[in-house]
Amino acid sequence: MCGRFTQQASWAEVVAFMQPIPLLAAEEAIEPAYNIAPSQPCWALRPGEDALEGARMRWGLLPGWAKEPRIAYSTFNARAETMAEKPAFRSAFRHRRCLVPASGYYEWKAEGKAKQPFYIHDEAAPILLFAALWEAPHPRFGELPSVSIVTREADGPVSALHHRVPLMLDPELGAQWCRGSADDAAGIAHAAPGPQLAWHPVDRRVGNVREQGPGLVKPVRSLL
Repeated sequence: MCGRFTQQASWAEVVAFMQPIPLLAAEEAIEPAYNIAPSQPCWALRPGEDALEGARMRWGLLPGWAKEPRIAYSTFNARAETMAEKPAFRSAFRHRRCLVPASGYYEWKAEGKAKQPFYIHDEAAPILLFAALWEAPHPRFGELPSVSIVTREADGPVSALHHRVPLMLDPELGAQWCRGSADDAAGIAHAAPGPQLAWHPVDRRVGNVREQGPGLVKPVRSLL
């Protein structure tokens, strides 16, 4: 799963990372965020007429039929294996796919009574590109569009931290994810190679959603 992530890159850095895919940055600057949690706003990239476009969204998908806004606390992740069938996600999967540019994300590993957070990032690039689904603002509860990050089974060494990871794409596959058919997207979700990930233990303060700042991503001595 992905329950916390960071967005530290500027629009200029995101645009450069996305090359050769055209990207129209939002007018509002990206303010570095080191502890984005479900229900909080974040930045996403969605298809526009001629380019992907930066858009501010709230994390936790809120379908138009939702009767309570709290459903968003259970829809911040969509499983790649079931997103095409689940009522909360299937319409967005067919028609509204997008990307979330992240600098990294957090995962917790427990051993006995100790629970250590780790910060996970791309070993060779400044940005991870999460596949995502989005919905228009809810007619009753939403001022912003809402977004869900797609996850899949983890493989390789990172599976020792958690059995699921975000579905992470390179820019060209990301553009195909956004603009291709639902069948194209399903194929990408099934077979896309992941980036080379690195991780390190970080301060347990990250477990508090009110905590912010670059100190949250700095390495610390592990409790495990």
